[in-house]
Amino acid sequence: MRRVRKLRMLALVALLPCLAALIWSPATAQSDQGPRLRVINAMYQTVPVDVLVNDTPLVEALAIGAASDYLAVPEGEIQLAILLAGGDALAEEAIELESGADHSLVLLGDADAFDFVIQTDDTSPPPAGTAKLAFVNANFDGVDLSLLLADGELLVEGLPYAAASDYVELPPGDYDLVAQVLDDESEFATVSGATLADRTTYTVVAHGVPGEGELLVLEDLPRSGPPTPTPGSPTAAATSTAAAGASPTAGTGTPAATIAASASVTATHTVVPALPDTGLGGTLGADDNGAGALSLGLVLLAAVAALLGIRLLRGRLTRD
Repeated sequence: MRRVRKLRMLALVALLPCLAALIWSPATAQSDQGPRLRVINAMYQTVPVDVLVNDTPLVEALAIGAASDYLAVPEGEIQLAILLAGGDALAEEAIELESGADHSLVLLGDADAFDFVIQTDDTSPPPAGTAKLAFVNANFDGVDLSLLLADGELLVEGLPYAAASDYVELPPGDYDLVAQVLDDESEFATVSGATLADRTTYTVVAHGVPGEGELLVLEDLPRSGPPTPTPGSPTAAATSTAAAGASPTAGTGTPAATIAASASVTATHTVVPALPDTGLGGTLGADDNGAGALSLGLVLLAAVAALLGIRLLRGRLTRD
């Protein structure tokens, strides 16, 4: 009888790893429903910048005309710091981002007159047979801009500086886009052969100055897309073209970032709380399916270990 009790007790001990795996899993340790933040560097003639969340790098050495991927950040208030790469701080502010929402941090101005806006993005794909895009006016001179197709069709009229337009839906295809200064209809920048794919969201960002302006065409990946990089991962390049209509040039960093444009932008410097704290300056991105698969694998591994432990213990008791 004592041997049976001892066997039961040892079996319970062997099952503890399995129970622990059930209680702890990536799904319980972290959630993909927290906020995400992408950084767009639309500054003018400035060295690359670093962005820190809770004193931990979110992106590093982000060049002008480049954008990061969407990165998971902590929920609640976070401390946001924007610095010239390896140098002086441009801004430090406590902000709070809406949980479950995607946001873009758009860097404006230059090192002497720096500002930024944080906009809420809609990264959901449009219906089949449709592509959608929004226009962001980040030009250095602060003039109102319009966005048109090369054939003259108006997409967005007179968008104010530091604002984002409503979404415009278009059939999938290749488009030549033109940004114009509202006052005199002079050309600000163009991009030729921009491919808008079916059920895909884009943001077109105008930055620079008239005559030397550029358009960044950024594709958004919704949360169900590829895994979200962790803070500090390489930045992503945006496709850009100069005002003269030159062929697209790549920015620095890894392949193009996804960007979802927003129908509305918060006012300049209306950032609120801080980024979520994971001990790394941000949460680790993972989709529900990936987290679930990893959790199941941990449980199965723990169960196998427990069964092997029980068999070994039983054999030892039998010998005893």
